[in-house]
Formats: sequence, structure tokens, C-alpha cells
Amino acid sequence: MQPGESEEAAVQRELGEEAGYEAARMVKLASIATSKSVMNETAHLYLAEGLRPAPREPDHTEFIEVRAFACDEVLRMVERSEISDAMTVVAVLHAARRRSGGS
Repeated sequence: MQPGESEEAAVQRELGEEAGYEAARMVKLASIATSKSVMNETAHLYLAEGLRPAPREPDHTEFIEVRAFACDEVLRMVERSEISDAMTVVAVLHAARRRSGGS
């Protein structure tokens, strides 16, 4: 988050910069410590719903390829370790649990 920026505004900004979308609704999934010993960083994970295109200028240090996948395929990619970064895995598992009716 940038100074003075709300968590929700930061989520919308990052979604625009990294994926080229904005969300009509955002559901907070979790807040996690990205490293319990190396640094003091918290990641706030959200599920974005009601997406519409809203491309923004990407961060000059990021080179991102955006591709869409069905939710079930993303879960299988996590299960096969094709998606392995911790923040994404946690977000996908939380979203899958919500989708299946878990709380």
C-alpha cells in the first residue's frame, strides 16, 4: 500500500496494474505473513468478482503475462505444483473452499 492508500484501493490498483481489470466486488480471503523471520510483511489476499477491463500502466519493474483459466483448472494447477508461490496457493485454496460452500 502506498502512504494514505486504503487496503481496498491498493487491491484495485494492483489488480489494474497486474491484470488489467477492476472489480465490482472484492472479498477478503486472508491476511498472511509472507515470511515469519526474514522480514515483516503482510499480504492481504482478495477474491475479485465482477471483473471488467481497466488496464493501467504496469509497474516498470514487472513483466507479467495475463492468462485466464477456469477455477477448477487453477485448483488442479496448484495440486500439480504448477502454481507454487505461497501467496497464490493460499489464495486459490481459500477461494476454492468458499466456492464449495466452506466457511
